Amino acid sequence: MYIHFAALVDGNQTNYHLIVNLIHKLNHTLVTNHYLKRTISEIEVESAVESIEFHEKFISWMRKSDVIVYEITKNDINAGYEVSHAISMKKPVILLYQKGKGNIPYVFRGIESELLQIVEYNTQDIEYILSEAIDFATKSLNIRYNLLITSRQNYFLEQLAKKSLLSKSALIRKLIDHEMIRLGDSKNKDLAAAYKIE
Repeated sequence: MYIHFAALVDGNQTNYHLIVNLIHKLNHTLVTNHYLKRTISEIEVESAVESIEFHEKFISWMRKSDVIVYEITKNDINAGYEVSHAISMKKPVILLYQKGKGNIPYVFRGIESELLQIVEYNTQDIEYILSEAIDFATKSLNIRYNLLITSRQNYFLEQLAKKSLLSKSALIRKLIDHEMIRLGDSKNKDLAAAYKIE
C-alpha cells in the first residue's frame, strides 16, 4: 500500500523517522520522504512559483497514496487544509499525536468521518498503534461496484435520495449498512449507533 506521510517541518524529527521506518517495516511504500528533508529556512526563501510547484507536488503525492498518515503533535496551520483535501479525495487519514506532548488540534475536534482516525501514541506502542490504524484505514477504502437496475428502481432510488438528502451512492451504502446491522453483523455496532438502529 502507498502511504503519504506528512508532518510539521520543524516538529520532532526523531518521531517522524520512527514512523517512517515503521511504515517500511509494515511493508508499505512511502510516497515521499519530503517531510524528513524540508527545512523552515528553505520554506522561508521559496518564491511564489516554488510554493505553487510544492502545492502541485503535494496534490500529486496525495493522489498516489492509498492512506495519509499525518503526525500532528505540534499544531500545524496547514494540517486542517491538507486533511480536508485528503478526505475530499476519499483518502483515509490517520492523525497521530504523541501522548503527553500534544493534543487534538481544535480544527479536528468534532469532525465525524469514516475516513478520519485520530490516534494517540507513545514511542513504546507506536508500532502496534500504526499497524492497527493502517489495517482499519485499509478496510475503509472504497470499492467501485457497478450495478444494473431497472428504470423503475432508478426512479424510486432518485426519489428516496432526494427525500433523504443523500446521493444515490450514499443512500445505497446506507441501506446496505442498515441491512448488515439488521442481520447481526457484530462488526457494525458503530454503524447501528450512527443510524440509531436498535
